[in-house]
Order: sequence, then C-alpha cells, then structure tokens
Amino acid sequence: MSICFIVGHGKSKAGGYDPGAVYKDYHEFKIAKEIAKYAQIYYNNTYDELCELMNYDADKYLTERVSAVN
Repeated sequence: MSICFIVGHGKSKAGGYDPGAVYKDYHEFKIAKEIAKYAQIYYNNTYDELCELMNYDADKYLTERVSAVN
C-alpha cells in the first residue's frame, strides 16, 4: 500500500502559481505545505509504510495530481 499526502493548489489554468486563499502574508498553500511536511514526518516515524508528499513545490495541475494518485 502507498500513502501520499497531496498538498493543495499548484499551477493555475494559466500556468502560474495559485496560492489559494491569501490574507496579508498568509498564503493557504504555504500553510498547507508546512502542515503536510510535519504530517509526513509523524506518519513515517509512526507507521511501517512510508508516506510521500505530492505537489510540494506546486508543480502539478489538479488533473495531474489526480492521475498520479490513481
């Protein structure tokens, strides 16, 4: 079995970066990246199977993420 945390957002339809919701210096995607990083560390230290992060660098469109997971 494979476990994968997919960090939300990424490329926009226009090909640029989509930060998600933004309020001042708080970007939804940046916060999600930090949460996913710590969740991966916890998971990998707790369970036998390893967890991987996908889209950590906002390099995939939503359709690419879905295809990769399936």
